[in-house]
Amino acid sequence: MKKNKLIKFVEQHWLPITFILSGILLLSFFPRAGKFKYEYQKGKPWLHEVLIAPFDFPVHKTYEDLTREKDSIIRNFPAYFVYNPRIWSEKQKLLSKKIAAAWDEFVSGYPSPIPADIREKTERKLFDLLEMIYRHGILEIPEDNSAFSKESPTLNIVKDNVAQETDRSTIFTPKQAYEYVQRQLESYNDEIVFSSGINLMPFFQSLQLNQYIVPNLFYDAATTEKARQNALDNISLTEGMVMAGERIIFTGDIVNNRNFKILESLKKEYEERMGFSTGYLIVIVGQLIVVVFCLLLIYFYFRKYFPNLLYSPNAIIFILFIVVSFAFITHLIVRYRPVGLYMVPYAIMPILLKTFFEARIALFVYLIAMLLTGFIVPNSFEFTFLNVTAGIVAIMSLSNVYRRNKMFLTSAWVIFAYFSVYIGISLYQEGNLLKLSVDNLFYFAGNGLLIMSTLPMIYIFEKIFGFLSDATLLELSDTNQPLLRMLAEKAPGTFQHSLQVANLAEEAAYKIGGNPLLVRAGALYHDIGKMENPAYFIENLSDQSNPHEKLTFEESARIIIAHVSKGVELALKYHLPEAIIHFIRTHHGTTMAHYFYHAYIRLHPDAEINPEKFTYPGPKPFSREMAVIMMADSIEAASRSLKKYTEKDIHTLVDSIVDNLMRDRQFDDTNLTLKDIDILRNTFKRRLMNIYHTRIEYPGVGARTT
Repeated sequence: MKKNKLIKFVEQHWLPITFILSGILLLSFFPRAGKFKYEYQKGKPWLHEVLIAPFDFPVHKTYEDLTREKDSIIRNFPAYFVYNPRIWSEKQKLLSKKIAAAWDEFVSGYPSPIPADIREKTERKLFDLLEMIYRHGILEIPEDNSAFSKESPTLNIVKDNVAQETDRSTIFTPKQAYEYVQRQLESYNDEIVFSSGINLMPFFQSLQLNQYIVPNLFYDAATTEKARQNALDNISLTEGMVMAGERIIFTGDIVNNRNFKILESLKKEYEERMGFSTGYLIVIVGQLIVVVFCLLLIYFYFRKYFPNLLYSPNAIIFILFIVVSFAFITHLIVRYRPVGLYMVPYAIMPILLKTFFEARIALFVYLIAMLLTGFIVPNSFEFTFLNVTAGIVAIMSLSNVYRRNKMFLTSAWVIFAYFSVYIGISLYQEGNLLKLSVDNLFYFAGNGLLIMSTLPMIYIFEKIFGFLSDATLLELSDTNQPLLRMLAEKAPGTFQHSLQVANLAEEAAYKIGGNPLLVRAGALYHDIGKMENPAYFIENLSDQSNPHEKLTFEESARIIIAHVSKGVELALKYHLPEAIIHFIRTHHGTTMAHYFYHAYIRLHPDAEINPEKFTYPGPKPFSREMAVIMMADSIEAASRSLKKYTEKDIHTLVDSIVDNLMRDRQFDDTNLTLKDIDILRNTFKRRLMNIYHTRIEYPGVGARTT
């Protein structure tokens, strides 16, 4: 029982609940600290009063400074290698045996006797040379190990558990050691050849010395990683102190790099102190006011210009979900810094909103979202300005989401907008193109490419929230759809009427900035309810008898009016989207079946009449697209009864129908202006004249004919 009451309460109060939950979530993403009251930009004058340090505070290194320092440590950190003295002892024993055998073979094959002292001298030369190399160290180069820096000029050599930093240039790799031995032996051989004429190179080659030159310095990954991490952990986060009472900057002084760093440090210290002071509650109240005011702006904007949205839970939940989601992503990026903040594709937000709603809704909601997000990020003005301009460019450049090349072009335009505005801001602040952050440019490029992910997101949100994208509208407008094929078979006259209404309404919607695809789909399905009793509608009547002749006027009106409810039933049965069903419900609004109403009055002049029997149930159109369908439907149907299709007759017909609908206040719930209605009149007149080949008569010339 309690569960049912809760569900009923949520259903009745879903709108305030949705806004309140969104507000709580947005508030939770705000930094739990006060906001520094001064605004400033690097390279620009300090426009506030002389700033004196209110308390002692350290000067914090910037994120860029710390990153450079960490990169320097990683690049130049000397790795640890363990020295193994046994390697040379083992190789020396093996080499001694090899020298004895190789020398005997060399001497036996040499054409002249070789003095005995040459062997002793040569053997000593070899051992001294190799011992010196092993004493310096032969390095084992680790592969694919991030903790080992090949750029470091020094290494830590561990001998007897004692590490000694050694110049890397004094240490050999196996290749360097072998090449060094070769050069020394060639030089020694030249001396022997000069003094005794004996060439020892065949002997040296037979030794295959590369087998005796192997690493004796082995990489210690665990010690290296531990020591490097310790060095990274010990990086100082500050560089000096500012004492209370010390002047920080004068009014009019340029905010240079040093001043900017001090101001950022004061801002951080101030906000942290505020977060742990008695003013914490006041900060929360201030943030709450900001969030509530922004959400109220969204609510009252919808209430004034798009009241129908406030009756659509899916639309409101989706819009607020998008706003909250991007605020949450921003909160995570600012807090944990997995990537740069400019990597977040905020332009996806207006693209998604424009796909399912009007561009005005997309722009307004996006502006509010960026203003709220600006309170979460550092350097809020630059962030907001960059993303607002990129979002506006996305809205302006994206016309047809169903065309993949349009999304690609939008992505390119957004990247161009980011690049242009960021370069402009950087030049304005730094005055030097060389100080431009290349990382941010890469982030902007990645940001723009991520916009391409909007296409699958559109499909997902469309299915979850029951929205209509342009691609789905194109599918619905295919006359081979089962419901439209059925309409063409059962009520061919109604099908042709629907096609004509679609053609009329599509151009009219385009002229006033409506959604032509939505209007066309709505027009094709607006009369599907006539399939239940097609013979009772004039466009389907043949030359045979009229079935209304056997009915009373009330019965005829009931059948005619029922095509609206029958159409809704069919639409629900075939799972048509809610947006299309709205056209079926509203295309007659709350107008009357005038023919049968007036016929009843003529037959029963003294009878008491209940107008509701002859009135469509409504509701009235509540969007400009629905109003366009109502006009086009009435005008197209009435145009078939014209005896002559002259310019005057067509103008009179269109004006009378539109005036009657306005007199019945059928457009009160739409946002159509008088200018829009005037454009629609002229569009319908021109289209009808084209359809019926009407030509303007020029004075003194007569009618032009084809």
